[in-house]
Amino acid sequence: MSEIGTQTIPCYDIINKLNEEFLEINNENDQLKKENKKLNKFKIPKNIIIDKDDFSNEIKNIFEDKLSIYDMLDSSDYPSKDSIVHKIIYKLDEFTNHNNREWCEMKVLQTFNKFEFFLFGMRECQVDYFGPLNMIYDYFINELLNEF
Repeated sequence: MSEIGTQTIPCYDIINKLNEEFLEINNENDQLKKENKKLNKFKIPKNIIIDKDDFSNEIKNIFEDKLSIYDMLDSSDYPSKDSIVHKIIYKLDEFTNHNNREWCEMKVLQTFNKFEFFLFGMRECQVDYFGPLNMIYDYFINELLNEF
């Protein structure tokens, strides 16, 4: 009988070791899931077909609600639900079937950041008429949709 008792002790050690390794792997898996969630905002919504003309018209309508370049620059007040940035994020999310709002938010903010220096330059030169705004609309929309 003593032989059986001495043989089971190593089994318990192996089981305990396997349990420890399992817990460690499980913790690593949980950590990777958290990191993956953070990276989700960089994932482009897949299998989405956006009607670029409809989207373009919607965005132009949002832009046209703003009266000038100054209003567009003031839209940097992103937390406001009435900001142009928030409205465009909402529209892009809507057109991508609400697949990834974080990505929509990141894409719109990146696109606005690209235009900010240009808008500031126009404001400094006191260019505030409709002609350049049409170019801005078209270029802005092309930048937003360049991945579709």
